[in-house]
Amino acid sequence: LIVERTKAGLQAAKKRGSYTDADRQFQASLKEADAFDEKDERVRDTMRQLAELKELRGKLTEAAEVWAKVLALDEKVRGASSPELGEDLTYYASVQRKLGKLNDAEQSATRAVAIFEKKSDQTAHLLDALKALGVVYQSAGKYTEAEATFKKALSIAEKTGAKTGGAFTAPQLELLAALYKD
Repeated sequence: LIVERTKAGLQAAKKRGSYTDADRQFQASLKEADAFDEKDERVRDTMRQLAELKELRGKLTEAAEVWAKVLALDEKVRGASSPELGEDLTYYASVQRKLGKLNDAEQSATRAVAIFEKKSDQTAHLLDALKALGVVYQSAGKYTEAEATFKKALSIAEKTGAKTGGAFTAPQLELLAALYKD
């Protein structure tokens, strides 16, 4: 019930563009989730959605704090090489980049890539992590690294026939093209 309520609240907030009610729902859900064992997926799911809401509201510092808690929980409950940790590191890297913490974002995205490179069944997540790393490199003015990272992701997608699942959409390909303009 908690996860469904928070997901519904986030979706409704996105439609309305009003996040205050959703934020209240998440805070209430987190209080309820405190009663659950930390291994309960509802705790992680609620925290992840709260981080997403904070980011949507432009509260990047708060989003980063929630993501840091999610990462600690992932590592403790699922282990240092879990796909869930890799996925959350990818999101965390994006928030860190938006905060201008480019070295931290690079470390998070690099760690996510390393996790997914060891898991052959995680191609879509690997592509997402590579995209995040490429964007971090580009933001840091590391254009050679950005280009190599984007090309690597595109090559993997081509070789595996992977559906990019949004990992490389027209805007991302435009980012790659923009590298050549600079």
